[in-house]
Amino acid sequence: CLAHCTGKLEPVSRDIIIRYYYGEERVKIESRRALAESLNITMNALTIRACRIRDKLEACVGKCAN
Repeated sequence: CLAHCTGKLEPVSRDIIIRYYYGEERVKIESRRALAESLNITMNALTIRACRIRDKLEACVGKCAN
């Protein structure tokens, strides 16, 4: 279901959420900083965007699993 729902996201949203969760510990922090820079937004704005995308994914996966 997760793969199906991720595939239904807009390409930009899919790229953001995949890059947002890439890596572990320090790599993840640096990756998020670079992602925010590439989008010309603050880290806080990136966190909010990722939260909204995650909410969409959770809703889709919930529907798919039932």
